[in-house]
Amino acid sequence: MLPFVHAALAATEPPPVRMKATLPGVPSTAPYEYYSGFLDAGVPPSGRGKMYFHYICAMSPDWEQKPMTLWYNGGPGAPSTYGLFQEFGPFLLSDASYATEDFKKTGLPTPLPNRYTWANVTSLCEIDSPAPMGASFCTEGNGTAGSTGGPSGDAYSCGPWTDLSVAAADHQAHIAFFTKAFPELAKNKNPVTIVGESYAGVYIPYFIDAWLKDPIPGVNLVGFAIGDGCTSCVPMPGRPVNWCIDLFNNGFQYPNTLPGPYWDVQFFWGHSQFSTGLKDEIMATCTHEELVGITPPPNWSPACTHLVSVRMAEEVGYFFVYNLFEACPDEVTDEISGTRRLGETGEINGAAPAAEAGASSAHAPPARTHRQPPRRRHRRLAHRRLSQPAHAAGRVVATVEEQGARTKGGAVSRHRAHDDASEAAGPAFRSYGDGDSGLGAACLVDSMEVYFRSNATLTALGIPLDNNFIVLDNGVGMNYTIDAPFVGPVYERALKAGLRVLVYEGDSDASGLQTLPMYDVWVPFFGNGSGVWTPAGRLNASDPAARPLGLPLTQPWRPFGVLPAGRKVQGGYVMEWADGQATFVSIKGAGHLAPTYRPSAAYTMMEAFIGNKPLPPRINGLKFLIGRKGEYRVGGKMYDNAARLARLHGAILVDSVHDATCLIIDRAVEPEAAPRAAADTEDEDDDMDALGPAVALAQGLSTKEFIIAEIKKLGAAYKSGAGGSGQHGSWARNQHYLQAPGAIEHHLREPVSLKTLQALRRVHGIGEATVQKCVELYRLGSLSRTESLRALPEQIAREELMRVWGIGLEKANVLIREHGVHSVAELRAGGPALHAALHMTSGAVRCLELHEELQQPIPREEIEAVFRQVEAIARSTALDLAPGRSPRLQLTGSFRRGASSAHDIDILLVLPDPNPRLDGAALRVAAEAFDKYGRSTGQEGAFAGGFFMGLCRLGAVPGALHRRMDIRCFDEHEEPFALLHLTGSAAFNRYVSRVANAQGYSLSEKGLRPAQREGGHAPIDRDAPGGARW
Repeated sequence: MLPFVHAALAATEPPPVRMKATLPGVPSTAPYEYYSGFLDAGVPPSGRGKMYFHYICAMSPDWEQKPMTLWYNGGPGAPSTYGLFQEFGPFLLSDASYATEDFKKTGLPTPLPNRYTWANVTSLCEIDSPAPMGASFCTEGNGTAGSTGGPSGDAYSCGPWTDLSVAAADHQAHIAFFTKAFPELAKNKNPVTIVGESYAGVYIPYFIDAWLKDPIPGVNLVGFAIGDGCTSCVPMPGRPVNWCIDLFNNGFQYPNTLPGPYWDVQFFWGHSQFSTGLKDEIMATCTHEELVGITPPPNWSPACTHLVSVRMAEEVGYFFVYNLFEACPDEVTDEISGTRRLGETGEINGAAPAAEAGASSAHAPPARTHRQPPRRRHRRLAHRRLSQPAHAAGRVVATVEEQGARTKGGAVSRHRAHDDASEAAGPAFRSYGDGDSGLGAACLVDSMEVYFRSNATLTALGIPLDNNFIVLDNGVGMNYTIDAPFVGPVYERALKAGLRVLVYEGDSDASGLQTLPMYDVWVPFFGNGSGVWTPAGRLNASDPAARPLGLPLTQPWRPFGVLPAGRKVQGGYVMEWADGQATFVSIKGAGHLAPTYRPSAAYTMMEAFIGNKPLPPRINGLKFLIGRKGEYRVGGKMYDNAARLARLHGAILVDSVHDATCLIIDRAVEPEAAPRAAADTEDEDDDMDALGPAVALAQGLSTKEFIIAEIKKLGAAYKSGAGGSGQHGSWARNQHYLQAPGAIEHHLREPVSLKTLQALRRVHGIGEATVQKCVELYRLGSLSRTESLRALPEQIAREELMRVWGIGLEKANVLIREHGVHSVAELRAGGPALHAALHMTSGAVRCLELHEELQQPIPREEIEAVFRQVEAIARSTALDLAPGRSPRLQLTGSFRRGASSAHDIDILLVLPDPNPRLDGAALRVAAEAFDKYGRSTGQEGAFAGGFFMGLCRLGAVPGALHRRMDIRCFDEHEEPFALLHLTGSAAFNRYVSRVANAQGYSLSEKGLRPAQREGGHAPIDRDAPGGARW
């Protein structure tokens, strides 16, 4: 081994495939084991010699039986060493590595223990890709003058690279990894995942695609995860493959990582980085097509270009691209002003950078001495960074002569230079994170580059001492061409193959790859977003290159907590499709490198992903309700019925935005329970860890109500036939699980605990199996039997059919069992004869025809456009009302709750009080609206009770989709209650109804009235007027 380490690589001597490694500065890596080696990845794109991809593994304790995760960083050009040594590995490097006693003795940054290392749940192996990044290399140069190979070869020695050639090379490296380096992983069937961030969002899907086409024998690939990742672009006629991304556009110039400024405007304004006045001016001046990148930037109006590229840049000023709120002094550099990225200027189209003119060909290394390590890159994929303020220029790095400190290969330690300059000016103050605060995360500085250019490190890892450890970014300096289209179709193939997918984002990442734009890609893609324009382009159900998957949303957006359980820390937010096969996570307070900024939240996320289980429930906290200002005065301000509900619950009422009020109900404070006997505490620990109460709370239910509802669902599943026992399912189980809830309702004591659940064993009509299912619901928050029944093919077909308007459980069963129909397409193909047999109304048939359109989310902008038209009609239609008393209209539903999209348009129509002609008014407004903009369902009774249901379409907009629209009519005195009810979710309405009931009232969309109880009326609060009109 030593001849290889201490000398240049001989032409015939292969590098080691696997060797036990140590880490200088770490006395012992136990309980983790480190390995290092080189993987034969075949012939490089240059067609000359061989290429070897270097890897480093941090293996979990008992790693032969643990899952394995392969990690990749992006760039293109960033070594994957960054992830293992600065984000999630057992030992990390940062500016704190320069503050140790060991550093004072050796001059080498010290790797420090990481309590949140992912190695506690999975072994971790990073692979430096493509060669010659990091310690990877090619044995020969690319054949052009001045290009040499070997460990000290130049950055151009292996290329030219493209997205797809990287995928092919890494697949060969993966084969070598599992057949030559760690064959025991294939033998033991260890679960394998591939995880990465940034430009690895393009790499990894195409790695997976190569794997699906050429599976590695014996390897148990279970899924992949992408953090703050690029997506590539949906193909568009007449535009290049990378039309939506240009890694070298400066400032707020587009495209950069985004095709247009819409998402930057929302992100920076939403984080209070520029004025509302400028935001309003941008939104009023720029067209929607300009903002989202439908119109290419060269075709923008000069006014829009100036507002975005100049005015917004001036108001925002300097920001750190990887975390908007990072405050590391070293992040303000002395680079040329006006850049929003880091590094040399250049192209990513295969040509050498312009600054390197003079090279003999596009494939040649730069004119500088190619054996010298390239200039250290400050970040990976730092595409978009603004200039620093003028007063900051030149204050960070002194010259080499002034510092007298060099690292291997002549690279200056920026950290030490900064420290000396800071000490001359005064003390420097730092605050390191504890895993819960992005603002407190350690600064990374140059610790990793210095560590990996040390002879001690190279020797300990079996890397030749003349290795350059090349660190690049954005494809500059290595000859890289983007050629991969939108990664969505690969996700589709992976999910169909049974793999699990996790997409996670930091909500404070300022690179353009944060939660906001990535939500707008993946939520419509995993769902039914055909026709939706995303930062990657427009999704289209008829185009295999941009087809949304239509997966069922099984977990709407919810908060999640962090491990260990019981900490009062929120990790972020999660959504799931297909019971967690596809997951989207937003990590609160995290930047581009999520594990660096929120290590506890990132660890919690990865522990759940590797273990194939849901993220922990949110911490008990606050519930919010948006209401409207009205006639009640509290603290000198006027409020509506929200004030009444606040008083009922002892909650707090505060102002909120958009002329609304916010009711805060603190569920963390529960009434004190009576003292318990010692015997009552034997299950106390299990009660504290139970997930059921938190799941119930998220649904607006008590724990008892939640358990009863889930048992009823199980009975309904058996009734539907999911149990598979005969035409009507298991009749006995169906009857039992439909009757058991009544016994549970009567006999289960509250507050619910394991002890009260165990007591149900003594109740007639509740068997042992039912008690165990109640305990499972209490402990885990879900029922495995219900989930398994839902996974049956017949149940999947049933749920798909029931998404069609007008098809309920009974009709779905008839379709499946009597007509052999298992999908919407088959139902549609059945034609009029089948529809008549099902007694489908004309409205239901019309909704079937438009089923795919009606499943698509409706953007807020379109909802507002429809509302403006209906509002104009309502005000102009002669409603035979008293003079001066015009109707009022409001948008409600998820739109009013602030959702970015909705699945129907809910409108509240309030008519002056009294008015006996509600139905006629609604009919006239709706009829005229639909004469111009759409059509009604034609279903009888569509207007009954002041309630209209119909379809509409913005006829003036090319390609506009049909949408569902509901118009609800109420008397003027009912408005506050209707607004409350129609704005709240189903779970929230259940909750506030229980709050009112607990105080002796009945709350509905019509009003708040004293509840009728046995023995007479419930008492009324003397401070509140009674009846419906208070």
